[in-house]
Parts: sequence; C-alpha cells; structure tokens
Amino acid sequence: MPRMMSVRLWQIGKRHERGVSLRAALEQIWALGDPDARERQLAPGVRCRLERLTVDGGTIIGEMTRVRHEDHPREVHPDGARPLNVQVPIGDGVAFRYRIRDHRLAFQYDDRILSAGRFLDYIEVLVDGALFDSHPVLDEEEMERFRSQPLKKVTIKVANPTEVASTEDSMRAAASSFRQLGEAYNAPTVTLEMSVGTSRSFLAESAKRMLLGIIRETPEEDLRAARAVPGDARGGRAKEVNLLDSLFSHKELVDTPRDLDENFEARQRLLRRVLERQA
Repeated sequence: MPRMMSVRLWQIGKRHERGVSLRAALEQIWALGDPDARERQLAPGVRCRLERLTVDGGTIIGEMTRVRHEDHPREVHPDGARPLNVQVPIGDGVAFRYRIRDHRLAFQYDDRILSAGRFLDYIEVLVDGALFDSHPVLDEEEMERFRSQPLKKVTIKVANPTEVASTEDSMRAAASSFRQLGEAYNAPTVTLEMSVGTSRSFLAESAKRMLLGIIRETPEEDLRAARAVPGDARGGRAKEVNLLDSLFSHKELVDTPRDLDENFEARQRLLRRVLERQA
C-alpha cells in the first residue's frame, strides 16, 4: 500500500579525530550476534536494535527497529476494538543509508519511531569511543527561495531550551532568550515568536540567519517546530511555511508491501535516490 515517506539527510562527523568510524561502530554492533543481543534501552519507552546491516561498496545499508513491549495498538473489528492479540514485543523499522566517502547519512524520518539523533545515541551506548556530531543537510533550492523572501513572522519551538547553542552572532539574542526562559521558569519547552504585526515592514535579515542557525545546531529530537510567514511584494502576508518540511525533508509516496524484505527494499530505493541527488 502506498504511503508518504519522508527522508532527511545528515552530515556525520567524528567528535574526536581518533574516534571510531561510523562503519566500524556499526560492524562492531552487528558482530554481537542475534538481534536480541543488539537491543538497548535508550530512554523510558525508547528501546531499539540494529535489525539489518550490509556494506555494498562504499555504502552502508541498514535498518533500525523500535521495540515495543507495551503500549500496543489495538485490533479494530466490525463490532469494536480489542487488545492486540500478541504474546511477543512488536516493532516498527526505519531504514538508513550511509555514503562512506563524504559521510552523508540518509535516514527515514518518522518521529513516532526513531530519529537520526537517537540512532547515533544507540551507537554511542554500544561502542566505546563512537562519538559523532550530526548536522542537517538542507535543500539548496528551498534555502535560496527562503533567503530571497522577506519575513513577516517566525516561530521556533525547542525542547531542552537551556542547551540551545549560539555559534553565530545572529543566534546570540534568541539562544540567550531560550536559555534564560528555560532556567528561570524550569520550562522543558519554549516557543519563540517574532512578528511585525499588521505593519507593512519586514523582520531584519538577521532573523533568517538566526532561524537557519538554530535549525542547523539544535538536535533533531529537540527541534519541535520552525515556521515562517513570508511577505509579498505589497508588504502583505503569504502562506505560512513549515521549514522543517521544506528545508529538511524530501517526501515521496512509496509503495510499501507487507513482505518485510520487499518493504525494506522499497524504502531503500527512495533513500538511494535522495542520496544520489546530493552526489
């Protein structure tokens, strides 16, 4: 059955020059043996394992499974809903594809299952010295479109606001606001919104740089929303844009068969196409 699938690209780097490579770390995890031996708890309710791994020339191809021992979905019958009749854990998978030569990772994005950040956390838990940094690879065409438009309003929502980084001058005021609000009010999530209201004017260009900087530097699982309302030629408002979709994600309708192997291959074909566009 066709379903909409989203892919995000990440640039992966070792945190320490002599650290373990991503390929070596994944191969070390795979060598643990049965899938059960590769399963780890990362956080309350977040348990996962490396399900598939192959190396094809200069590409690492794999899948992660999010394991669910409880909180199962329900069976839906004509006469009503019933508990799912299974006696074993259930799970959902996300596929990934890593190009070794330029350290580029294509990761199936589904925040209900597992993020790329959690994937790297999983590797770090299992392999000593496997510490990685990741930065999103943003769509260049969408980036140019975003840069060319004046902005009437921006909204950004982050979790763990006390950890927001400020690596550029344009980010400093916003990052400081996130940190101060998080610390002062013990707020686990903070939303920052800036607008020119009904004025015909636009936000400063530095607002765009701030927004892009926070998108790049904030961990995927902490970046909850990033939206912008562009202005039109008359100073009015255009339609609001979800930047996490337009800049981050490639979306495509994919036929996903019930057979697990065929399903995995279908998702890998999309990952391959997205990576090849970034060659």
